[in-house]
Amino acid sequence: MTRLTRRTPGQWQALVDQWRGSGQSATRFCNVHGIGYASFCNWRKRFADEQELPVEREASFIDISAPLEPAATREALDYIAALYHIEEQIRDEHLSGDKKRQHRLEYSKPVVDCFFEWCDQQLRRGDLTPKNPLSKALGSRVRQLRL
Repeated sequence: MTRLTRRTPGQWQALVDQWRGSGQSATRFCNVHGIGYASFCNWRKRFADEQELPVEREASFIDISAPLEPAATREALDYIAALYHIEEQIRDEHLSGDKKRQHRLEYSKPVVDCFFEWCDQQLRRGDLTPKNPLSKALGSRVRQLRL
């Protein structure tokens, strides 16, 4: 397992600035530099909020980063980042057909299973109201993915 690197806000700002000038997607930049995608996105948003800049997003999604659930949001994004990382490995290794399927069964399926279990646990929490953005995001995504 990869050891986590603690960075100062100044170091995160330098990474965000470097990414902005790189021309790379945030996902690619994080993979190349060994940075956690979810952490990078959290810091990128924090700096954009401080400077009142628009946050560059790679995809449209329900914003669950409201201050109500920062720990749960971070956990969800870590699961999602892990899946993106696995897909990046598949592309980098040029896997196709049965090899791609086997790689996903071996690496993605356990992550997805854990993520679904985590989603179910979150939805059973007594303190998570139906109007909470995290509750809405979890409920809609779990329903869509299980169809």
